[in-house]
Amino acid sequence: MNRGYRQPSIYSRTKDLEKPPKSKRGVFLVLFLFLIIGVLIYLVFFSSIFRLNKTEITTTKYLDRNKLETVISDYEKKSIFTDNLLTLSKSNMAKTIMTISGVESVNIEKIYLHKIKISVVERAPIFVWQVSDKKYLVDKTGLIWGVYEEKYKDKPVVIDLKNVPTAVGSKPVSTLFSRFIEELNRDFETITGKKIVKIEVVDTTNEIKVYSNATWYAYLDTTKTVRNQLINLSRILEDVKKNAPSKNLEYIDLRLDNKIFYK
Repeated sequence: MNRGYRQPSIYSRTKDLEKPPKSKRGVFLVLFLFLIIGVLIYLVFFSSIFRLNKTEITTTKYLDRNKLETVISDYEKKSIFTDNLLTLSKSNMAKTIMTISGVESVNIEKIYLHKIKISVVERAPIFVWQVSDKKYLVDKTGLIWGVYEEKYKDKPVVIDLKNVPTAVGSKPVSTLFSRFIEELNRDFETITGKKIVKIEVVDTTNEIKVYSNATWYAYLDTTKTVRNQLINLSRILEDVKKNAPSKNLEYIDLRLDNKIFYK
C-alpha cells in the first residue's frame, strides 16, 4: 500500500502580526507640541505681555533716593528673567536692595501684568557716634548703618573718649543703650528746661556725661530708667535755684541709687 505524503503548504503572515505602517499623525502631534512650547516661550520671555514697565517705591526719608532707584533699575535690567513679572525673584531682588546702607527690610509685591511695588523700611538714625574726628549714624539696635551727613545735625552726638576704631556695619553699643539715648534726647529739654549739647561715654557705655547748654553737666547711668534720673536732676536744679540762686552748678551725679552729688 502506497503511503501518500501531503505536499507542504506555504501560508502568508497574518495581518495582525505585520508591522503597522508609520503614522503621520504622531509626527504632526510632536511638531504641534514643539510649536505650542515655542509660542509659550516667546510670550513669556520675549513678548511684552509680562514685561515690567512700572516700579513703585514707597516714600523714604533718610536713604539716598537716587542710589536706591539706580540699584533697583540695574537689577531689573540684568536679564530677561529679572525684567519679567513671572520670572522675577522677589527674594533675590530684596537681597540686592538690602545691600544698600540704611535699609532695614524690604517687601516686594507683584501687581500683574506689568507692575511691582517695593516697600522699604529704613534704619532711622537715633544718634551720632563720634570716634576721634569720624562720625557715624547709629540705629535703634546699636548698629552703625551709615556715615554722618550734615542733614543729621539735629541728632545728639555721643563721643567715645576711648576712640575705639569702628566702621559701618559694626555695633559699638547695645540696643538698650540706643533706647536710653533716644529717650534722653526726647525728654531732656521737656523735664529740665535745658538742651543737650553733647554726650560723652565716661568709661563704659553704662555711664555717660551729658553736657547742657547751661554751665553744668550731669552723670547718668544708662542701665537705669531715663525718666527717674531726669526727674531727680530737675529737682536738684529747682532746689539750687530756690536756695542758692547765685550758685553756679558745675555737675550733678545721678549714678548712685540713694544719693545725688552735685557741686
